[in-house]
Amino acid sequence: MNPWREVVDRIEDGTLDELVTFLHSLNDLGRRAVAAHLPSYVAEVRREGMEGRWWLQDRAPRLRAAGAACLSGAAQVADWLDRQDLRQVRDPRTDAARIVSLLSPRTDEWRADLAVRLVEGLRPVRRRGSDERVPNWELAAALVEATGVEPPGNDAFAEGWAWRLAMAVWMTQDVPPLLDVVAPRLFEAAGVAAALNWSEARNHGVSAAARLAGMAADGLVKRETMVDGCAGRFMAGGAPEEVAPFVTLWSCLAVDVTEIPVLDFVRLLPSASPALAGLLTGELRRADAAGLLDDELFGEAVRSLAFRPEKKNVAAALSWIADRTTPSRAPAALHALATVFTEESPALRDRAARLATTLAHQALTPSTPESPAAPRRKPAKGRAHTPATEQPQKPAVVANGENFTREVRDVENLSRKARATEDVASEAGAAKHLVRDAGPFETLVREVGDGGTLTRGAGDGLARETQATENLMRDGRAAENLAGEVGDIENVAGGGALEAVEVVREAAGGLPVRWRERLGAVIGPIPVREEVGPVPPAPVPGGLAPLPPPITTPGEVAYELGAMSWQMELQRAERILAALVTLAHRDRDALAEALRPWHRTAAERQPYLLTGPQQDLQRLLARCALAVVAPGESGVPDDMVAQDVHWNYPHPLQRFLARRLNEVIELFESGGSVPVLLATPTEPTGHVDPVTLLERMESPGGAEPLEADFHQALLRLPRRLDPALAERADRLGSAPGRALAHWLRRGGLPDPDVTCQVRTRANQYGSASVEVDGRIAAPREIPPPIAELWTPFEGTRYLSYPHTMAAWPAIMPSHREVVAAHLARFLPQGFSRSDGVQAIVAALAHADGPAGDAVAAVVTFGLGHRRPERRGHAVDALVTLTTRGELPAAAAGRTVVQLLGADAVRLGALTEALQQATTAGAYTGVWGVLAEALPALLPAPGERPRAGLAGLLAVAAETAAYARTAGPLPPLAPVRGRPGIERLAEVAARRGGSRMAEEARRLLELVSG
Repeated sequence: MNPWREVVDRIEDGTLDELVTFLHSLNDLGRRAVAAHLPSYVAEVRREGMEGRWWLQDRAPRLRAAGAACLSGAAQVADWLDRQDLRQVRDPRTDAARIVSLLSPRTDEWRADLAVRLVEGLRPVRRRGSDERVPNWELAAALVEATGVEPPGNDAFAEGWAWRLAMAVWMTQDVPPLLDVVAPRLFEAAGVAAALNWSEARNHGVSAAARLAGMAADGLVKRETMVDGCAGRFMAGGAPEEVAPFVTLWSCLAVDVTEIPVLDFVRLLPSASPALAGLLTGELRRADAAGLLDDELFGEAVRSLAFRPEKKNVAAALSWIADRTTPSRAPAALHALATVFTEESPALRDRAARLATTLAHQALTPSTPESPAAPRRKPAKGRAHTPATEQPQKPAVVANGENFTREVRDVENLSRKARATEDVASEAGAAKHLVRDAGPFETLVREVGDGGTLTRGAGDGLARETQATENLMRDGRAAENLAGEVGDIENVAGGGALEAVEVVREAAGGLPVRWRERLGAVIGPIPVREEVGPVPPAPVPGGLAPLPPPITTPGEVAYELGAMSWQMELQRAERILAALVTLAHRDRDALAEALRPWHRTAAERQPYLLTGPQQDLQRLLARCALAVVAPGESGVPDDMVAQDVHWNYPHPLQRFLARRLNEVIELFESGGSVPVLLATPTEPTGHVDPVTLLERMESPGGAEPLEADFHQALLRLPRRLDPALAERADRLGSAPGRALAHWLRRGGLPDPDVTCQVRTRANQYGSASVEVDGRIAAPREIPPPIAELWTPFEGTRYLSYPHTMAAWPAIMPSHREVVAAHLARFLPQGFSRSDGVQAIVAALAHADGPAGDAVAAVVTFGLGHRRPERRGHAVDALVTLTTRGELPAAAAGRTVVQLLGADAVRLGALTEALQQATTAGAYTGVWGVLAEALPALLPAPGERPRAGLAGLLAVAAETAAYARTAGPLPPLAPVRGRPGIERLAEVAARRGGSRMAEEARRLLELVSG
């Protein structure tokens, strides 16, 4: 019998049970024979590629069993079981039981060594799906349990146990083994949170974390381990999803109030996740109710909660302050409330102001004998004692809020007076003795009155002494009263009330008027803070990035061709095209030789670039280069061209762009050349300097300009032309020269009338879709090749090469409204993309020509893009147009209303973009847009406002405050014949403390002033 052959037969064709039975029957010699061939057998199968790997994964349980039974060393077996193509099996628990059975003949020390090695080799779960298991965990856990060895500290071991527990909860199975060993590690290991949360959504809200709490209640694991572990995990921090299961576990443990680590929880409040902060707040409030929180910790806790960004936690801080603030806690509570004064939510802000008014009065009122925390002091004679049933009265020094601050600042003067009273008090003490000694004198007087005799001198002396005694007694009572006043001030100042009041005073400057007045009646006048900060500086007019220098060598051309991408920029394409034309005219053979390596590489790795009828920039440039190096391969069969036209419906601007490049391809294929291209831009916007154009047409060689290139050069001339250059163009003596002279004399093309409309239409799928149409009314005197570009396109709304839209502004850089009208048809498709097409908005802003409805539609669509980084292009465009005084603000405002009405953009995205433009200094332009749009967006009486309107009103108020510094504000646009300010006043007059009404009132105050 050949043991190896028998094993192979059972691995390939037999059953798993037959293989296990045979492995049990092998002796040492047979196992060594199998071990000698098994690794090489697997290596040979792996060389068969993907099919071999699939076969190994299918036979993994058999190969694992064979290796575990036959390989000699524990290290060998561990490496074998941990092979990438063998570690995953369909039934890990059955596989583990099988291998443990095969390893039973081994010694305990050997099996313990294997267990430790397997635990050390465990890897965390990478995949997130329905079968979450740490490979080899079942086998490692079974060996650890069987041998009793202490497993090493590998986080993946705890993670595997957590996934096993999650499966047990989901499938109502028994608790996994090794609970006592793993439980303390769950709170330190990374990756266990996903497992502890996993089964909650699949098992009616019962998670593995809740099951752990049940184990603690049943005594299966020490409850102290769970409580201390959760607290330690909270202190360790981490992502919210990593802490969430331990929040659940703590909640299920029903922790006693004496077990709450109060100090640690207070320190955690500022940085805790929202869910954890909610748990900490509840536990700290329980501890506070039990008297476990002193004033200092209370103050730190409520300040941390009030400073958090979540409204829920801020509301919890206010509730806590309202329920648990004592006179000694009032200063700390005031510090926390001052933080809430800047909240956007009017409800939270108003509640904080109401609490601050009450607590400020409490903080500034000296403690009375009736107060439990007040130091008891006997009232001075002549001072009214406040009954317990009456509202305690403030002392004279703080009775008037306006005088309080001045008196407090004079505490030093009062202290000096207090020191002076010490002398008076000593005299008052002497007076008391005199009063006591005056008894005999009074008796004597009575006796004289009864008929006795007394000399005049003695009587006069007695009268003087009696008057002095009365004066000293009055001074004593005055000193006692002054000491009481100073004591009141010292009590207030010593408790931190003065500092807290100053903090509240400074923060309250931005509160609404009604709250400033109420709070000021208690703490004194509140200085009004400016509604907005410093006005942002006006943006500095900028421009596009300068053009790179021209390519001068064939090697540079080859490099640029090799670095092309499908998202080709027009500037880069123009640079390559100009170099191909110029260098081919200068030395075609040298250029072809430099391009051959590129040709070979492209043919091997990017054959799609060199074949097919596609008309995008990358393929057209590749075919231009191919026409130089291999003219016979650059042509496209007519049937393929017809097929491409049939399927792709090219737009006129795309056809114009492709016509120019195809013209160059045909030139190279015919063996011809021209010294230079006329339309290569000289400005980043795509413009061509007229003097440079004339110099190019005057270049030696006498070659006739390419027709499409000449028409493109005319379209790229600037709007402001010098008619004197026409005479120089006439001297060229050619038809293109005369056409250029005529163009220069009349100052280019007249501007057409352009309109743009946004509408909603039901599509074929039964849902509404947004359509934008630009209409162009072109003059009659436009040359035929160019007239096509000034004709509205009525074809499909889906471009075959949408990324080429980025090149359109440079085709007609002096007529951006015409380009924008063409773009408008494709806005819903093009601007929903994430490939950078939105950069076209900035190109339009830097172009020239009128900017009207179409430009406004393009900019507004860009402002509403779902991704912030894409909105940035539109924000830059808005800032640029505002800086240049070219923003069609009213048209943009009308477009905002249309797009929001059609649900084409989100109000939140628009608000954020307008805020960014305001911060960048374009506040006059933003206000112009909002003055037109806002009245139409305001709700009518009884109508529910749209979501996010309060945020837009806040931006409008800030923008109006800035724009007022630059001059009179443009008025709000009327709506259906009603002035826009009346609509705003209706919203501002709404009852309640909604943020929308607050912001409307703020804006109304600004636009009415």
